[in-house]
Amino acid sequence: MIRFALLGLALLCAAPARARTATDAVKSANDKLRDALDVFVKAKGDERKTARDQVRAAVDSLLDFDELVEGAAGRHWKEMSPEQRTRFRDALRGVMEANYLVKGQAEAGGVDLSKVRSDYLGEEKQDNGTVRVKTRLHAGDDSAEVDYVLKRKKGIWHAVDVVTEGASLVETYREQIDTLWPKKQYEGVVSTLERKRKQLEARLDKTE
Repeated sequence: MIRFALLGLALLCAAPARARTATDAVKSANDKLRDALDVFVKAKGDERKTARDQVRAAVDSLLDFDELVEGAAGRHWKEMSPEQRTRFRDALRGVMEANYLVKGQAEAGGVDLSKVRSDYLGEEKQDNGTVRVKTRLHAGDDSAEVDYVLKRKKGIWHAVDVVTEGASLVETYREQIDTLWPKKQYEGVVSTLERKRKQLEARLDKTE
């Protein structure tokens, strides 16, 4: 996977609330969040936390974490009580956000974001009602295929999955959870996610 592959997720997340098409949402996001990431990477001292919060807010504005988490939980979601779902959602969402910020910081720090080019290769309607926007990102001699899976709710586009070089974000987390579940069950899986979140956030804190 090329160094800036995770930027595919980043460049989606600031899409306008009421873009006419899914592709319009992705195009607008490429400009807006590229600027936010650039500020985040270059920020120093007290400015760094503010910049990080702005990137996190941009991610939260479009990503449908409820669907991402439920998809990642897979068949285990139905087995959870409402209270268990809330704790699981908070833990996994925290891991997703912190992991994105840690890796995005490292990768964006080595890439001139102003020179990252996005080619839009069309969009396809899926049987489940989502729209898959196909793109290819270029940075120098490197490139990566990044597909965005979006769903429109009340006129607003939300990302419910991101597929980078054939690897689905939702499926990747689901495979990890399914691997842990037989031995750890609910309590062990959630505790593992909570510890991972703390570790990732500690890494972020060290860079500020």
